[in-house]
Amino acid sequence: MYDCTVAGGTALAAQAAVAAARLGLRTAIIEPPNAWELSALRVGPQWTPEMLELVCQREDSPTTTDRSDFGRSVSGRSVSGRTTQDHTLSRRLARLGRHKAIQQKRDLQAARVDSFTGHPRVLGADSSSIVIAAQAMQSQSHGAVGESGPSLVTRMLLVATGSIVAPVRQESTLAAFHGKSNEVTSGVTPLSLGELLLSATSPRTLAVLGSNSWAEAVARTYTELGSDVVLIGRRLPQRSGPTKWREYRLGVSGIRGRGPLREIELCSGERVLTEQVVCSSPEVGCTGDLGLSLLGIETDECGRLWCDAAGRTWHSRVYAVGSVVGFPEELSQPEAVTRLLEGYCRPPRHRAAGSSSHPGGMARVKSPKWLSAAKASSPQDPMTLEQ
Repeated sequence: MYDCTVAGGTALAAQAAVAAARLGLRTAIIEPPNAWELSALRVGPQWTPEMLELVCQREDSPTTTDRSDFGRSVSGRSVSGRTTQDHTLSRRLARLGRHKAIQQKRDLQAARVDSFTGHPRVLGADSSSIVIAAQAMQSQSHGAVGESGPSLVTRMLLVATGSIVAPVRQESTLAAFHGKSNEVTSGVTPLSLGELLLSATSPRTLAVLGSNSWAEAVARTYTELGSDVVLIGRRLPQRSGPTKWREYRLGVSGIRGRGPLREIELCSGERVLTEQVVCSSPEVGCTGDLGLSLLGIETDECGRLWCDAAGRTWHSRVYAVGSVVGFPEELSQPEAVTRLLEGYCRPPRHRAAGSSSHPGGMARVKSPKWLSAAKASSPQDPMTLEQ
């Protein structure tokens, strides 16, 4: 019997497991084997926009190359008369991923957290505990669940599975990110985020479509790498000052090829010429394989969870933290982990008034319009979610 079981392979999941163990809870963590995956179709939940920006910082760059030199080296040019292809962004991301994975494993071992590898899936629950198993996938491409691994009985389940950047689909790209599209893209498909990050060279000019945190991180990173970046999105925040990249708070009506370049037509009629276009797809919460519908927990159309201010979901023993949370936004921040666990460990009589029962506390918060029991009864696979 565990006091706390953390489901997820994200950095925040590891942080939560370590924090729970240090609070005296017997803790386990179930980590999917593909959390660090970086492929053309998938950017695993372990990767975050902050980690993308981290590779451009001085302390992570090669000792013989400063930041400006590294920006040129990513484009495959020569620095000081020597080839620097070994310092491409994809190679540095791989090194950073290995370093973070080793560091995370050491932290879990030092805190005496029991680690299990597999895809977490809820098998059942009663009033005092939840049964969850670490399952293997028979097919990564289709998400078929294979044989069940060890079953864990836990008093508290903390969902920190994070979210993934969904792959780009040509037929729905413009409609998904910029509203109704009146024009076909003429066979020009924007790069997915994975395709861009794995490229051996960085483009001289780059257009980023999207308004989420990944879109801004890509714009900032590739600006630091020497690319001329344009960020296009309807829901971009208003800035207090100028940015190093250009921004358009408009929709896109079409993308065409113009020789080696791409021409983006905005809804205002303006045109932007760029060498490459990348679509920062909406992030999809990794909850499709968790089996939360067995506990009566609902998710939105993007697989996100609805919580109260204490991190509790519709089930009194299931909590959530990180980017898998759709509301409230505060629970997506790392600072929420310790506050959530301390609130869980605090005796009921010491809790704030009105927060000791559940779902009573949730009843005072108006449910979002997108929340529906129909979606909870048939959760969607993030990899097959229509963009």
